[in-house]
Amino acid sequence: MQKSADLTIVLEWESVFSGGVIRHRDALFAPNVALWHEADWARDIRRLNPGECVEARLSIETLLGPMSGAISEIHTDAFKPQFRNGEAMTLRTGRFYPSLLCNGLVKHPEDRAKLFRTLGSPQKMVKIDTRHPLTDYALTIKVHCEKIREDGSPTPFYVVLHKLAAGPGIQARHRNIETDFSSDDAYARPEGGADPYFYALPRLTAHLDSRAQQAVGAFYREVLPEHGHLLDLMSSLHSNLDGGQSYKSLTGLGLNAEEMASNQELTNAVIADLNKGRAIPFSDCAFDGAICTVSVDYLIHPVETLSEVGRILKAGAPFAATYSNRWFPTKVTKLWTELHPFERLGLLATYLHETGCFRDLETYSIRGLPRPPDDPYSDQIAESDPIFAIAARKAI
Repeated sequence: MQKSADLTIVLEWESVFSGGVIRHRDALFAPNVALWHEADWARDIRRLNPGECVEARLSIETLLGPMSGAISEIHTDAFKPQFRNGEAMTLRTGRFYPSLLCNGLVKHPEDRAKLFRTLGSPQKMVKIDTRHPLTDYALTIKVHCEKIREDGSPTPFYVVLHKLAAGPGIQARHRNIETDFSSDDAYARPEGGADPYFYALPRLTAHLDSRAQQAVGAFYREVLPEHGHLLDLMSSLHSNLDGGQSYKSLTGLGLNAEEMASNQELTNAVIADLNKGRAIPFSDCAFDGAICTVSVDYLIHPVETLSEVGRILKAGAPFAATYSNRWFPTKVTKLWTELHPFERLGLLATYLHETGCFRDLETYSIRGLPRPPDDPYSDQIAESDPIFAIAARKAI
């Protein structure tokens, strides 16, 4: 029987952003993978044992094989830009769009899932990039063996590599050209009422499955200092810190007192509506770190709010934001729903840069973790909620 294993595979790479560098880590958990691949860089994976890791530096072409795609110009008449609801879509510099929106890009069935990136504002002709978004980046791949399996019918290793590489790269700017995230209604929301009314009734439920919560906590444990005064921004029932996270205090700032009173991680709580007052009611340099979990997509003045986060953090203190593929449909901003999940990391990087408060940006993603068997959706969805994260430090 062919040897197989549960693997965690990580791509590490860097991109240039406004004169600095953003570090990226994109991880995939893959169960029951065949430990065989014909590529030279992967020859050692067949000898992996639990706890061991194979590492290699390579390009996306070496990882996936010969790649199609090119930078080209297409007449704007070729586009059929509209959302599913029929609303017109405006093509914007640096953004990603489905290949189905452009006549001639779908030549084979597998092309239907591909994206293209616009490299300029459309006039009569528009420049687009149909190459893989990790083209031209130096990659490091790390293949961690979690468990050896003896199950039948393992997944081919090359299939897992294609899944791993589906998304990473989209969060980076093209050649450090600023991505256009602007529009007049970018922060419009389906339900325009005041947030305190929407959040008046407590929702004593988790907004992530328990395994996704653990993934968030593991990321926060990497980023946050020990024994510090921490702020949980837009807090509710769970702060999702790692169980072993040590801190002096954890202050929750949210809109529902009952939810925060039921949060056993919080040491105190403050009610505040960031979409109305904008100012965060704490003094300068009050905190050693801050987090925002699955809520940044509700901010309608994100740069102003994150500037306030910068004000209340001590020099060098970290801020981390995480999100998944869930949100309240009536409260999420229009722009957020229009973006690819990885593209949202680029949006958050833009917010942090525009504040002028942060440095040392890094992004992280983890997908493919198994959904907990006791989760109410485990019989419908095999995988845990994907987690996407960005972290930065307050500039000194």
